[in-house]
Amino acid sequence: MDKVFTAVSTYGFDWHWRAEAHQKHRKCPIKEYSTDLKSLHEVMTRALLDLLPLPLLIVTGSCPWKNYLSTLSTNARHIKVPIAERVVATFALDFSLRGLKRITCHIPHPESLFYPVGTGFNGSSS
Repeated sequence: MDKVFTAVSTYGFDWHWRAEAHQKHRKCPIKEYSTDLKSLHEVMTRALLDLLPLPLLIVTGSCPWKNYLSTLSTNARHIKVPIAERVVATFALDFSLRGLKRITCHIPHPESLFYPVGTGFNGSSS
């Protein structure tokens, strides 16, 4: 994990490796969190999103995207852009009272393209 926060730039990169041997073992890790850990995760995520400007954010994977959607204001708008067969980029434009707060792009996790349609691991962005 690499993070840099300075007065002029913000950079974050998380690399996750999971050792599940089969797609049936793959699931959203947060589903296995205790209530307290899930609450801590949600509070910290919301605090970071409120604290840091992050005008452009990229989210890969359906699990992080579903959790991210809960942080959006009621003013958010969504735009879907087909990129290729089975790949759709979804953009969430989140507005505050002062205007556009953040543009977030959701793309399927690259790994999803290796799984057949209908397994829950395909390139769907919804």
